[in-house]
Amino acid sequence: MTVYKESWCQQDGHASFDLFEDFNDWINQGEVDLDLPLLEKLSAVGLSSPSKAFYAGDKEAYEQALRAYRLVRHQEALSSEFLIEAFGPVVGCK
Repeated sequence: MTVYKESWCQQDGHASFDLFEDFNDWINQGEVDLDLPLLEKLSAVGLSSPSKAFYAGDKEAYEQALRAYRLVRHQEALSSEFLIEAFGPVVGCK
């Protein structure tokens, strides 16, 4: 029986970085509206990919920011403003 050893990518978990494309793009475009001084500094330095530096530099903070980002986006998607903007006003309901 052959036993395969986990690769460094699997052990470290950095291969999952690409799973969060929307969040990473949001960081890289400098649209950060969360109170994250580290991200502000990374964006100010002029890195080509601040999200990768954030992920590699402080994975726990990256995951906390990701959870906050997802919560904000979830709340936006459930708001009546979003629904009216996306689908128009409800007609005929009282």
